[in-house]
Amino acid sequence: MLQQAKQVETTKATASRLHTEQMGVWRREGISSDAVFTTFKLDEGVANLLAKPGFNIWARYLTEFNPGKKTTIFKTLEVHFSDNTLSQLLIGAQKSPSTEKLATSLQNVQLKGFLDRGESPNAVFKLLQLDKGAENLFTSPQYKTWLNYATSFQKTKFDGAPVSVIDTLSAHHTDISLVKMIATAKATEGTKNMATYVEKSLIGKWAKDGKEPAYVSKLLWASAVDKKNLEAVYLEQLLIQSTVKVSSKLQLKQISVWMSQKETPDAIFKLLKLNKGSENVFKRPQFDMWLQFANTFKKKSPEKSKSVFATLSAHYDDLPLAKKIKTTK
Repeated sequence: MLQQAKQVETTKATASRLHTEQMGVWRREGISSDAVFTTFKLDEGVANLLAKPGFNIWARYLTEFNPGKKTTIFKTLEVHFSDNTLSQLLIGAQKSPSTEKLATSLQNVQLKGFLDRGESPNAVFKLLQLDKGAENLFTSPQYKTWLNYATSFQKTKFDGAPVSVIDTLSAHHTDISLVKMIATAKATEGTKNMATYVEKSLIGKWAKDGKEPAYVSKLLWASAVDKKNLEAVYLEQLLIQSTVKVSSKLQLKQISVWMSQKETPDAIFKLLKLNKGSENVFKRPQFDMWLQFANTFKKKSPEKSKSVFATLSAHYDDLPLAKKIKTTK
């Protein structure tokens, strides 16, 4: 009844005074804050817990009638709820303006506890429910919270050794989900830079894992925005990171794909971005792949083929080209 009275402006002051008197009785009778917690049935269910009137009464009793500060709001919640349940409770409470501040404060305490006991960023990622609902991941406040935790973890637990963001994301989301997530985030100015960083890391991981270009191409064409450019970036990373044996095998497969798509040496030259960059074109890993494709194309379609020099001349002035050829000797 007193709880209901506190919700009405005309009876609010009276209800507050009566609650203070009631707390005095509890204290004189030696009623513990934990007993008050269970009296208000705060240990039964977590839905809107922080917004319940009984929670505010209990929290006030705990704060004002807690000699020696033997316990805290968080410690009590920790006793009654598991890490996962408490994390869900706090995440939900952060969505309401009336409980956001308290929930964020309690979450910080929880995260510090995780850090003190060495909870891995991967485990915390899941506790923060970041393994669910991939499309808006980068706009989630919990993602930023996790990034801060991962940074603190690597500083305090591994002397600055990097915590791989992309490895964690890949452990909980499929490649296609990540590509869609990145495409969505790149379309928004506030998350564009973050998404671009993750995209670069994902492409590097694919290359390191030796994902076939055809597989990556299919993913990018299904969801990504800057498809052609990303394909070129991936092929460059793949050629740099792969072993000679793996690289040759993948090159042959990719050349076969280009031939089936009726691509031309000129088109692939541009796709591999060999028409851009100030460094020696002959020393770039993509050049060998392009040259192999150009030779294959010439064998299959000699009437449509033109010389390597002709392709190079179309993209480089004679003098710079001569210098590039000279530096390869």
